[in-house]
Amino acid sequence: SEQTLFAVYPNPASDNLIVENVQSLNNQTLRCFIMDMNGRQVMSQMLLSNYNNLNISNLKSGIYLLSVESDGEVIYSTKFIKQ
Repeated sequence: SEQTLFAVYPNPASDNLIVENVQSLNNQTLRCFIMDMNGRQVMSQMLLSNYNNLNISNLKSGIYLLSVESDGEVIYSTKFIKQ
C-alpha cells in the first residue's frame, strides 16, 4: 500500500485546512495546489514546514482536489470537501 506522505484535515473543512508533512520530507520544494472539480487551480501555496495551515475561507462550498508537488512532480493528492 502507498506510504502516507501527508495528512489533510479536517474533512469536511470550513475556514482552514491543515496539510501535515507526515514523513518530514525535505520541504524546500514542496508546493500544494488546490483545484476545483473543473480542473481550475484555485489556490497554490508552498509547504514550508511539517504543519501547514491553509486559509480556504474564500473557496466556494464543494469538492476540491489537493495535490502536493515536489520538483514539479505530483507526489500526493486527495479530495476534500469545503463546507
